[in-house]
Amino acid sequence: MYICTTVGKLKEGKLEEVLKAAEILAKATRKQPGNLYYHVYVPDNRKNCFATTEGWECVADFQEHVGHTEDPQDPLHTFNMTVGPASAGEPDIFSGESVL
Repeated sequence: MYICTTVGKLKEGKLEEVLKAAEILAKATRKQPGNLYYHVYVPDNRKNCFATTEGWECVADFQEHVGHTEDPQDPLHTFNMTVGPASAGEPDIFSGESVL
C-alpha cells in the first residue's frame, strides 16, 4: 500500500473555502482505480491548517492520481486552483510505501 499525507497551511479565513473544494476532490478521488481511502481533516491545535491522508493499492495508482494536475477537467487541478491562492506556505507532504 502507498500512503500520502499532506498538511496545508492557509491564510486567515480560507479554511472553509478549501474544505468545500476538498470535499469535491475527496468524492472524486475515492472513485479512482486503486484508491483505498481519502480522508480530509482539520488537525487539533493547528489553526488555519487542513490535512489529507490517502491510501492507494500501489505507487502507480497514486502517480496516476497526481499525474493530470494540468488538465482543467481533473478534480485535483480544480482543488489546486483553490488551495494555491489560499495557501500561507508550502504544504508538508509525507508519502511512501507502508512498512507494517
